Amino acid sequence: MSGNRAPALAAIIALLSAGVTVGDDRPPTSPNTLLLALDGVGHHHLVQARARGAFAGWPEPRPLVSTFPSMTNIGFVAILSPLEPSPMPGYEVRHFDHRENRIVGGSPIGLKKQLGAWRGLFDASTTSLWGKAFIHLWPKAGARRELDRIEKLVLEHPQERMLGLVSSSDTLAHVDGDEATIRLLLDVSARVDRLRSEHAARHGRPLRVIVLSDHGNGGGKVRAAGGIRRVLEEAGLRPTDRLLGPTDIVVVSYGVCGYGSLFLARERAETAAAAVLGHEGVELAAWISAEGELRVRGRDGEALVRWRGAAPFRRMTYEPRIGDPLRLAGPRSELERAGRLDDDGFAYESDWFEVSGAGDYPDALTRLVDGLAGRFVNNAATVLFSYAPGYALGIRTARAGAWLLGGKLEATHGGLDRESTWGIYLRSDDDGRAGVPIRADAALAEWADAPELRAALEAQLHASRLHRPRILR
Repeated sequence: MSGNRAPALAAIIALLSAGVTVGDDRPPTSPNTLLLALDGVGHHHLVQARARGAFAGWPEPRPLVSTFPSMTNIGFVAILSPLEPSPMPGYEVRHFDHRENRIVGGSPIGLKKQLGAWRGLFDASTTSLWGKAFIHLWPKAGARRELDRIEKLVLEHPQERMLGLVSSSDTLAHVDGDEATIRLLLDVSARVDRLRSEHAARHGRPLRVIVLSDHGNGGGKVRAAGGIRRVLEEAGLRPTDRLLGPTDIVVVSYGVCGYGSLFLARERAETAAAAVLGHEGVELAAWISAEGELRVRGRDGEALVRWRGAAPFRRMTYEPRIGDPLRLAGPRSELERAGRLDDDGFAYESDWFEVSGAGDYPDALTRLVDGLAGRFVNNAATVLFSYAPGYALGIRTARAGAWLLGGKLEATHGGLDRESTWGIYLRSDDDGRAGVPIRADAALAEWADAPELRAALEAQLHASRLHRPRILR
């Protein structure tokens, strides 16, 4: 080897051993970024962990408003939307396929192929059948293993942008409850502090960390919402596995879910919605009644929701017909007083978010439209319904598993309510919006490659021109 090449090769080896990417022309002060995603950690968990000293010195966290249903797969499709992941086939792995006219997915055989494409965007995540089984059987140990893997990624293979997913946290919330989740956050806080220091010492570059979750988890003991098929039968519908006749209806259940999805002929959607509302555990049901229009019915009445255009610049209106089922009469009046409703009563979806992101049903208009129109899924339901907090569909297997592990089955998510909906969003640097809710699809707006998409998402991210919700003051 010539004398001229040896020093250059030695310099490259030194850079590689220090974790510096060759060809990285960023200034040394430019940080690497770690996205640390914690499945199923609720905003109320983080509030309690912060009271015990977690993430001290960080800006105030922001509630992350999930999708509806507030479930992992579509939640992460929304969060990662700036990276343009493929939509999910259904709300969960087990789902109804319109083309095949049957329920598909959910089998442990070939599980990896069934998982959403969004998981492939993570540099560190659990996707194998054994790995999934481990985190369900031993969630505390599973969380430690997943965090160890993420630490190794950051310290040994640093990149400008790194994504790590902890799936065990959701199982931990369901099996061991709030206290175990709070302790996990305390551990994550201590780990992240050490990781940032060691990353800077090893690689001479700061580490910026974004911690978020896909949805919340309502606390308390879970109640089985049995009898849904019975109320549908009493309404003259026939629960079945395929849609062959005019009264056939398919009910899909998956895991510990605070929502339900019904598939049937659209002309019988209202019948199905009215039927499930006869169940003691169901709070709200919604269905698309015409193009650009859906109806929502609940214990507090019925309303019409209409929309124009496409996300993220849709205009929407809320028209209560009986009562105020989504509890949006107050927010609507606030928009009207601010002059942000047009002559037909429509306002931009970002305007609605500003006045309803902290409500009982956060950002309900956008989430209902997205869920029923299939923004993040390919096989949208005819009717979606939301259980009252504490009720869940499809929990027999989950309850048996929790019992075998010596725990109680606690916490639900999937519903439209705030505890199911509010995940977490906090970052080691200040984005100037501390404490204010953020929509899932705007959480990573800065990562959008397309300038027009980035601009649209950042418009959502920085809008909030009306007020800071009282609940967050």
